[in-house]
Amino acid sequence: AKRSEAWSFMNKEFIDILVLLTKEPNLSSVAEKIGTTQSNLSKILKKIEEEWGVLLFERQGYKGLRPTD
Repeated sequence: AKRSEAWSFMNKEFIDILVLLTKEPNLSSVAEKIGTTQSNLSKILKKIEEEWGVLLFERQGYKGLRPTD
């Protein structure tokens, strides 16, 4: 059941969010653009990373996010 929950996020909307985060690495700004909260966006991103077992972005505090290699 856990995998199906995470895979439900893997759609065009999620891909668009990932692209936005690579262009503008600030969760709050991206959350505002897509009509959600920073907290919700952070939870979604963390859930995907945990499910896939991969870190998609390095958290850099006030500098925001940086895509991993």
